Amino acid sequence: MRFRRAEQLSEKERLRVRRDVSAHVHRADYRGALAASARWRRRYPGDFSVAAHYASVLGDYAEQCPPGRRRRLQAESVRLMRDLLRRTACCRQPRLVGMLRNEYYWQTKQRRKQYQLGVVEARRGYKGGYYSQGVGAAWHALELARSGRWTLARRWAGRAVTAWKRYEKGVPDYYNQFVHRALAEGVRGRAAEMEACLRRGAKLAGKPIGYREFAEVREAVSSLHRVGL
Repeated sequence: MRFRRAEQLSEKERLRVRRDVSAHVHRADYRGALAASARWRRRYPGDFSVAAHYASVLGDYAEQCPPGRRRRLQAESVRLMRDLLRRTACCRQPRLVGMLRNEYYWQTKQRRKQYQLGVVEARRGYKGGYYSQGVGAAWHALELARSGRWTLARRWAGRAVTAWKRYEKGVPDYYNQFVHRALAEGVRGRAAEMEACLRRGAKLAGKPIGYREFAEVREAVSSLHRVGL
């Protein structure tokens, strides 16, 4: 697909797209976010920024699907993002490209690259870089813990918590940060802090405490103890 430059959408139009999709994401309504991004994609076919939002949300939506459909949709999301990342000359919005790289590293489980992306972006003055740091560090900590490297795991979990505290100062009301922060606290062995994060995330998203994302964090942390790690 050939992409027009993202700037062909006015700043007002780009803001409308972002706000429309984000309103659903902030409520953990990924079905609604996918439907919204698909509508914008039909309205602006070939636009880089709209395509980036669609590819990103497709991967997020896939995580709530049954295994077979999940794999198919995630593969499609990764394919779309990879294609977009090869065409970044079509986009003069560094933060949009950073968002796309963050989602690509998340879907392809490249945790350290996701963390390093956040370090670079934070150094450039983009506070959203702390989000990439927090996600990448938390899940890399889990990987290290699963391999029995607990000293490194706790160090990375600490990096994640530090990043999330910095992120929260600028974006206090996004539920998802508390999902990943809870994972980091769990790896650190701080069960009370983990549960406090999950409760806060549930309240912000308007979801029950047993919601899928929160349950996945508890399962990941409890599995470390079941295998004697």
